[in-house]
Amino acid sequence: MMGYKIILSDDEWAYCYEFAAKQLPTSIDTYKKRGQVYIPKLIEDIAFGKVCELAVYKKFNGVEYPDFLVYNKTKKRGFDADLKAGKKLIHVKSCREGLFNDGISTSWVFQPDDPLVVSPKDEDYLALCVVYKDLSIEFDIVKASKVKDLYRGPIIQSLNKKCLYLSDIQNFLKT
Repeated sequence: MMGYKIILSDDEWAYCYEFAAKQLPTSIDTYKKRGQVYIPKLIEDIAFGKVCELAVYKKFNGVEYPDFLVYNKTKKRGFDADLKAGKKLIHVKSCREGLFNDGISTSWVFQPDDPLVVSPKDEDYLALCVVYKDLSIEFDIVKASKVKDLYRGPIIQSLNKKCLYLSDIQNFLKT
C-alpha cells in the first residue's frame, strides 16, 4: 500500500488514451531503437504515464496541469520533469500491478543515463505510481536524491536499464 490513492473517471482515462494515440507517431522511432515495437503496449504505456500525471495533479494543490500537447518529431525529448509545483520538479513514473503475473517485482524503469539516476538535483522529486487491475492508482512522492542508492539492475538482466523496486521504496518509506 502506498501513501496516496485515487480513481480517475472513464472520461479522464479516455482522454489519456486519445493523447497516447496521437503522441505515439511522434516518438515511434525512439521506441523502435529500444526494440519496443508492439503498438498496443506502447499506447498503453503512454496513456498510463499520462493517467498517473493526472492523478498526481488532482491530489495536490499547486501542481501545474499536465502537458497534453503533441509535439512534432523534431522536438528533442529529454529527461525534463512531467509536472511542476513551485520550484519542485516532479518526474512521474508509472508501472502496473502484476504485469507479468510470475513473481517479478513491481518496479519503475529508468534509462541508465537519466539524470535522476546519475545526479539528481535538489529540486527533483519522483512520483512513483502503481496502476492496479481495477484501474485505481496508488503513489508516493519521494525526493530523487534520497533514493539514489536504491537503483538496481533489472530482473531481466539483458535490459540496459536501472530500476527502483516497490519493496525497496516501501522499506525506505518506513525509515
